[in-house]
Amino acid sequence: MVENITETGTRRKPPTNDLTVYINNKILTRFKSFSVSHSIDTVPMSFSLEYALSEGEASTEILDFTSKKDDPEKRIVSSVLTIGSRIEIYLEKQKILTGYVENSSESYSHEEHTLFIDGRSKTSVLVDSTTNLNQAGIIPDNLVTLHDIADYMFSGFGINTIDKTGLLTPKRPLAGYAYYDLTTHPYDFVSSLAQYEGVLLYDDPYGQMVIDTVPKATDNKSASNTSTCSISSSSSKASLTESNSKFENITVHKTSLGRYRNYQIVMDAYGGPAGVDQSIITIPSVADPYPNELPPGKNITIVSHASYPDTDSQMNELVAFQTDLAQFMANNNWGRGQTISALATGYINPITKKLWKVNDVVHFNYHKPFIKGDFVVQSITFSIDEYSGKQTSLVFVRREALLQEPITISPILMGVNPPDNKDSTDSSKPVNQKLNVPDDTPPNAKPISV
Repeated sequence: MVENITETGTRRKPPTNDLTVYINNKILTRFKSFSVSHSIDTVPMSFSLEYALSEGEASTEILDFTSKKDDPEKRIVSSVLTIGSRIEIYLEKQKILTGYVENSSESYSHEEHTLFIDGRSKTSVLVDSTTNLNQAGIIPDNLVTLHDIADYMFSGFGINTIDKTGLLTPKRPLAGYAYYDLTTHPYDFVSSLAQYEGVLLYDDPYGQMVIDTVPKATDNKSASNTSTCSISSSSSKASLTESNSKFENITVHKTSLGRYRNYQIVMDAYGGPAGVDQSIITIPSVADPYPNELPPGKNITIVSHASYPDTDSQMNELVAFQTDLAQFMANNNWGRGQTISALATGYINPITKKLWKVNDVVHFNYHKPFIKGDFVVQSITFSIDEYSGKQTSLVFVRREALLQEPITISPILMGVNPPDNKDSTDSSKPVNQKLNVPDDTPPNAKPISV
């Protein structure tokens, strides 16, 4: 039997390819089950573990408290799995999570003594906490890129930021448009700027934040409609097929709900009846990528009250923004109408020969069920238990489903001073509380008849 607790150093060299769990720099074994979930849409990552206390471990070695021999009433924390413990989880000698234990439940039933623990990635502090910056206000002007601002907001929490986009010049000077206060949550603030820039923001297994783009298609044909049978795979070696995927089950779901043949945006800047006069600003309509899949006449009109910082009198930037918004809605609704759910044996992507990762693009060449084209790994759940063994639950979506909705960021109004801590009144001086209204009769006043 493997030793209950093994002391290790800080260098991580897991002894096997199996599940390896470091808690406060110690390896723990005998986990009956585990799961680790990672999604592009959800920050932070999360985990759960079931530990078998029944297999010989004394509860005082592993649970919350131990007692001093000289004074049993004085209890000190000296356990391994106490709430707040740092945890690192490895599979196939690769790290899949860095975080902290946040919950624990000890149970005893039918001579089975079990401890359940769960928690989240160390990036949870960015979601839960408000900013730790001393002075709120506008982001410093010397911070140019999204990575600069993310590092400025996250580094104080000990969270590193990785930029995979290579975008050195933002659309607009983000620092001048980004305002925060002491109630701002760092992740919410930076994610809104990421949406403005049209990029993704998610965490990784090392407890870092990642700025990334939606992956490109493997070839031009792969973005075609999944119901078109004439599509051919670019390469059988680079595609997932029935023979190489090792999926225990796979389901593809398609829907036309939420999709429209045409998307029309109408400007209504003054709050009047929408569409009364469209001659001032005309926004081109945008069609669904495959409108023939939808009933004739299934169209939608969106009334926009949005403004946009413009640089010319022709409203070109405003028109471009609204057109991009309509295009996003058409592509996104189409992309989210196609979802693949799969349960794989083991944890390895047969194409890359590495662990499955979110935001990887995968080309499908399936016949049962019929799936052709490129999809992106949206979410992953690694798991193991004594009944099902090693499994990976996967959700794939079209890349269009991950595109960021265009938003505008308005600069702070010039001439409006931020609030300060000074009282605007002086209590040492008398305050005139009378209204400045003359007592003279207005020239057009009429006498009142009784």
